[in-house]
Amino acid sequence: MRNSFLKNLGFKILLIGALAISLLTGFLIPKYLQISNLVLKPKNLPVFIRDLTGSSLLFIDVKALEEEILANNPTLERVTVTKEYPDTLRITLRLGMPIAQIESLSKYYLVNKKGKILKIKRTADLSLPILKSYQKLRHSQSQPGQLLTNPDLLYALLVVKLAPQYEIDFKYLEISKPTELKIVGGKTITYLNTKKQIAKNLEIMQNIIVALNRKGQIPKEINLFFEKAAYTL
Repeated sequence: MRNSFLKNLGFKILLIGALAISLLTGFLIPKYLQISNLVLKPKNLPVFIRDLTGSSLLFIDVKALEEEILANNPTLERVTVTKEYPDTLRITLRLGMPIAQIESLSKYYLVNKKGKILKIKRTADLSLPILKSYQKLRHSQSQPGQLLTNPDLLYALLVVKLAPQYEIDFKYLEISKPTELKIVGGKTITYLNTKKQIAKNLEIMQNIIVALNRKGQIPKEINLFFEKAAYTL
C-alpha cells in the first residue's frame, strides 16, 4: 500500500514538473524573448545552421550551439555565438585557413595549422606546400573536421608554419620513414629528426646555409638527423 502511494506521488510530481516546464517555455516566456533575428557574420559563407527562428533566446545553450555548428561545418575554424536581447542571436564564423596539403592515395588533404582537415581535393592546390608520407592516411581517420594524430605530420606542419621565420624555401616536405622529415628545396635537401626540438633544428639549418652562402657555396645535402650536424657540397 505504501509503495503504491509513493509510486503515485512520484508520478504526480513528474507530471507537475512537466506541466511547469511547458508553461514556462510556451506561455510565460513572452514573444520578445524568441529569436526573430539571426545575424551571421560573414553572411555569405556556405554553412549549415539549423533553423533557430522562434526558439527561446533565454534557453539557447551558447557553448553547445557553437560545438554543433563546428561539427556540421568542417571548414570552420571558430564559431562565436552571442545573445542580444530581446530577440537577436549573432553568430560569428571564421573559416579555417589551410597552410599545407597532404598528398595521399591520389588525394590532397588541406589542413590548417592545428592539423585539422578542412577539405579533400582530387587535384593539388598550387598555392599550398605539399606534405608527403610513406604512411598513407586512413579513410576513417582523415575526414573533414578530424584532426591529424600522426606526430611526424604534425611536426612537418610546424616546419611549414615556421619556415618563413627562418627564411627556409622548399618544394615539398616528405616523411620518408618514422621520425625522419626530408625538406626538399630547390638545390638543397635537408634531413630532420622529428624527435628533436624543432626551432633548434631550423636554426642550425639556417646557420649552415647562411655560412656557406657567404662563401659562395650551396649545400646539396644537410643532415640533422643525428646528434652531429653534417653537410655535403
